Amino acid sequence: MGNIVVIHPGVLSSVQDTGRNGYRHVGVPKSGAFDSVSLRIGNRLLDNSDSDAAIEMTMSGGEFRFTASTVVCLTGANADDAVIKIGIHQEKLHHRQPTVIPTGSMLKIGRLTNGLRGYLCIAGGIQSPQVLDSRSSLVSLPDAGLGSAIKSGDRLPFDEYQTTETDLLVSSKFEDENLIHDGSTVLRIVPGAHYELFSKLQCAALGDQRFQVSDQSNRAGVRLSKSKIPGVIPISLSSEGTLQGYVQVPPSGEPIILGVDGPTTGGYPVIACVIEADQHVLAQCEIREQFRFRWVNLEDAQEALRDQHAVIQSVKPRSPKKMSWDYKRSVRPSVLFGCDTGEALSGPGRDRELALLPYVSAVSIACGGHAGDQDSMREALSAACEHGCIIGAHPSYPDRDGFGRREIEIRREVLGSSLKEQLNTFSDIAKECNAKVSYIKAHGALYHAVSRDTSFAEWYWGICTSIFPHARFVGPLGSVTLDHFTSSGIPVFVEGFCDRVYESNGTLRVRSVAGACITDPEIAASQAERLIQDSSCQFLCVHSDTENAINIARSVHERLSFAL
Repeated sequence: MGNIVVIHPGVLSSVQDTGRNGYRHVGVPKSGAFDSVSLRIGNRLLDNSDSDAAIEMTMSGGEFRFTASTVVCLTGANADDAVIKIGIHQEKLHHRQPTVIPTGSMLKIGRLTNGLRGYLCIAGGIQSPQVLDSRSSLVSLPDAGLGSAIKSGDRLPFDEYQTTETDLLVSSKFEDENLIHDGSTVLRIVPGAHYELFSKLQCAALGDQRFQVSDQSNRAGVRLSKSKIPGVIPISLSSEGTLQGYVQVPPSGEPIILGVDGPTTGGYPVIACVIEADQHVLAQCEIREQFRFRWVNLEDAQEALRDQHAVIQSVKPRSPKKMSWDYKRSVRPSVLFGCDTGEALSGPGRDRELALLPYVSAVSIACGGHAGDQDSMREALSAACEHGCIIGAHPSYPDRDGFGRREIEIRREVLGSSLKEQLNTFSDIAKECNAKVSYIKAHGALYHAVSRDTSFAEWYWGICTSIFPHARFVGPLGSVTLDHFTSSGIPVFVEGFCDRVYESNGTLRVRSVAGACITDPEIAASQAERLIQDSSCQFLCVHSDTENAINIARSVHERLSFAL
């Protein structure tokens, strides 16, 4: 099982399938993809079921990280700026072309054009929980308990896809623009339930005037402006059942077309209904776009729907496109981007630590020596597991007053007792959370002490591995201990800091010196990129207490798009 980690959701994005049927009688809208034609086309190109769930994006697409390999396909509105990124490499994602997404890669969609809604379909569909037989989110009523718009930090599960050369058949090129929003300004309509209540002049006005999509439109209803139905509008009726595509006329005379999240009952008179074959065109009408209605009869509506179904049925799976560069050779998958966390007991500091997690792939959690307690460890471990982060223990000198950043006089037996207590406590809580501890990274003054004294480091590491026998040692660039441990067969991570200034000799500038910390996100991102390109760095870190830490983490993440 893999996850799509939402880094940025875009303007309005949600999980949608073909909707939940059979619940309108109890007041539950169908929901589902507003442009179900584009959803079905994307699913068919991937050899999915027509009803598999995808991400519906509105006006602008989001940014997503993939924790496992899969195949995706973009349909609906065009996303000309969509790119797949892994490490420092990127490649364009083409419209309606199934494409392999490597493990750990980033997908950035960007602005949508030639339509309002785009669909990110994924092999096998998104496997979020079903509610009332559907994975669709009722975004217009987020408090209804039927899902909501996706947000940063969300994780959308999918089944990992093992691609082979014969997984998908090659289809003929699919270019039927009649099923894609192409600037068409006509929506075909048939008479509605209350057509007879309107005058001939009013019915003619609906077809003769140009209407404009209002800024107040959403998935529940597309509100129209610029033109009105003239004359006195028939009085509001008793509440009756409604359907998607109904054209209601309120007293203002400005029509409302009901959408997929629209109410299941209503009292405004219904002058017309947009035919089913054109409802995907309605879904793609952009804000302030102008169009006309055209009256047709039922036979024309049925024929248009048959033609549309025939074209959808003709869509066959297409062979997935692979990246033009060999990402396995060009990217070092062992590079991690981590943060130090579990140090703030409550308040803004704790919130800042948790806000970093969507942007990192590893977390070093304080074990109580310099900061934190059992509650902060438990919360940090649970959050790290939720975000799929690699977990490390972060022990320190027992010096809470100095935050572990000063050298202290302490006997080895006293330090050893403290380290065992810190790590044993952390181990017990990790077991509670069903979390695996993959590395140990000393904090502050202890970190620097073990990096420059190999004898002391061996003693320290003996204590660590008595509790976590399979953990990796983390040390700074240029450390003699790293060389010593590597030659001894001890697994290590070589660490560099995005938010600390390096002197010309490769050492970190002392924190007490002005300008020791980097607070500009772009400078931090450039340093991170340089560290992995010009050195043997395997692990990058941002400190949670650095000024502007969240923006730094976001900038580094966007620049390098690290794999987990």
